[in-house]
Amino acid sequence: MLFALLDNPVVTATCPGLVNEGSSTSLACSADSKPFSSFTWILPNGTRHSSPGPVTSNQFSYGITTIDRTHYGKYSCTASNGVVSDGEDLCNLEIKCTQLLLI
Repeated sequence: MLFALLDNPVVTATCPGLVNEGSSTSLACSADSKPFSSFTWILPNGTRHSSPGPVTSNQFSYGITTIDRTHYGKYSCTASNGVVSDGEDLCNLEIKCTQLLLI
């Protein structure tokens, strides 16, 4: 008889913290999960970015090429292995904005 051990995904979302406006960055998400998980990043504005399916490395990143103040906020990463409850973790992205000079 063969038994498979199934785990709820334990998720870790990592944001770089304070990022300079105009730079680029990547948010990392990983899950300790059996079977492998599919991932979804939920941005502060509600936009979703999902992996195309289960990721065998159990890691999924979301890259931002040119940071601006609209990227500020709380990001959520959810991992789902389709068997047990989803796992979720949050991280905050802070933006160091350049000053605007009004004339």
